[in-house]
Amino acid sequence: MLIKVPSSLPDTDIPVPDTWLVQYEDSAALPETAAGLGVEYSDCFAIQAAAWLPQLAPGSLAAAPAFDTAVEMYDLTAEQPTFVPVKRPEGDGLYRFRRADHRLVCQILRQGSWYSVSQECGIYLELDRQAAEPRKNLRWFQEEGQGRERFGRLIVDWGKPLPDLQRRIAVMCTALHPEFGSKYHTITYRNVPRAVAERIAMSLRQELGGRND
Repeated sequence: MLIKVPSSLPDTDIPVPDTWLVQYEDSAALPETAAGLGVEYSDCFAIQAAAWLPQLAPGSLAAAPAFDTAVEMYDLTAEQPTFVPVKRPEGDGLYRFRRADHRLVCQILRQGSWYSVSQECGIYLELDRQAAEPRKNLRWFQEEGQGRERFGRLIVDWGKPLPDLQRRIAVMCTALHPEFGSKYHTITYRNVPRAVAERIAMSLRQELGGRND
């Protein structure tokens, strides 16, 4: 059985191809099924890519913000962690400011040195630096149903989104967009093998949580 899942992105977004789901009983028969459909079979990309995820680390050295630049510092202690204005950099942390070319950038300050970083990676670097416990900011819920024990939902909070590499791997478990839950402010990736979820969490210096975390 073939199931077509059209792209649900608005017309104003960059267009992406539709997703086709193939129902099967025996994974060993997938190469033959693929050949019959006129496509090439490949093992799960997410599992392969997850094995190569690098350990989270700051980027290259960067210049400090100019003296008169308005700077914001990421505050993990707030009820809803966010960037807050500061008069000047206040020691190690994640900062956001506009450069002379008006581009909004994030940088990590570590022991007097500045490093380039994406906002998503910077947040997880801050979680690690401040040793925020428990280190279970990624949660995995096992799917129900016989034979589905190894698969589940990977869930993160809106304020702690996955960095690009980890997000792409999680999305490729279904090739569908994640689900944004407005009630609990979460982002859910479906059909994620536990091994992939564990590797994503490890790359972000986190432990994989469950229903009680």
